[in-house]
Amino acid sequence: MAPPPAKRVKIDLDPQKDIKIDPEPNKPIIFTTPDTQPDCRLRVFNQDFLVYSGLLKINSAFFRKFLDPSSGKIPASSEVYKYEWFTCVEKSDSNCWFLTNDPEFRDASTATGSFTGSSQIHQEAFRKLLCAIFSRTYEINNCYELQVMTKHAEYYCALPILSISLWGPLVNSPSLIPSIGPTACHTLIAAYKLRHKQLFNDSFILVLGPWKTPRYHPLKDLEPKLFQMAEAAHAKMRLQLLKVQQGMFEIFADIDGNLKDTAKTIVGLAEHALDNNNSVALPRYFRLCYDHKYKSDEGQTAVRKLLGPLLKKNLVLDKSTNRAGQGPFKDFFLSFQVDKYPWDESQIDW
Repeated sequence: MAPPPAKRVKIDLDPQKDIKIDPEPNKPIIFTTPDTQPDCRLRVFNQDFLVYSGLLKINSAFFRKFLDPSSGKIPASSEVYKYEWFTCVEKSDSNCWFLTNDPEFRDASTATGSFTGSSQIHQEAFRKLLCAIFSRTYEINNCYELQVMTKHAEYYCALPILSISLWGPLVNSPSLIPSIGPTACHTLIAAYKLRHKQLFNDSFILVLGPWKTPRYHPLKDLEPKLFQMAEAAHAKMRLQLLKVQQGMFEIFADIDGNLKDTAKTIVGLAEHALDNNNSVALPRYFRLCYDHKYKSDEGQTAVRKLLGPLLKKNLVLDKSTNRAGQGPFKDFFLSFQVDKYPWDESQIDW
């Protein structure tokens, strides 16, 4: 049986140069379980993966449905492997490929020569997807690689197992979490497809910044449902800022009371929160106001009570000491919350 024609694995994002490639390319990579032997060969470009089909079928609805020897056309060429699948590049899009069991594509050099993407990056992403399927440890170099893996998992109907397996890489991949911010839109979409709450949470918060130029606007075309969520959260934050500004005005108005010195200090801190365009970065400014040691204990209490909820850090994967208004988050509010995740949490397969 041929694979469905509607879906193909295509990555149209810019590849990252720092993705590490398997140091021993072309050497067959084996994925089995105890007391089993590989009975399936998956040839991804010029890399052979020798796998046990039983677990492959359990964790991939695609292979559970379509894995059969050569569609009855020609018996498998090897007596060792019951199933053989090969890479086929889409004729209408040279940056798009899929696996087929048609023996016409057995010769990798002729079947994949027209591919215009990075075959090594795709091979490595597919290897790590197999690591997830076969419960092997693996690391993810950055969010671009995670996005490629998610594309593969979506096509081969293996999103649940990839999602479950992410806890190890999220903890053990030092360059993964810092790369969420620059790729927040596409990482948020990947987290949405994977239905991974913690990854979705952090991507959602970071896609709403920087405050002056938030990154979520491309979602309007990429994933309208997520764009609407981001728009609503941004509007809610604007309302919260109005309340904060009202509270600061009340401090300024107390010029003859105990908050007189506090008010003067707050005004003076603004010049220390200027960005490269000589405009005040609000998260940075509010952080300076919050952290400052005021002469009046009453003023200290009033400022911290006012700004504390706004400057709360709700990132769960980022374990750095940087908070809103600091370091890479100088123009980020990190107190956004996901009130409801945009998927059916009762589903265990999707």
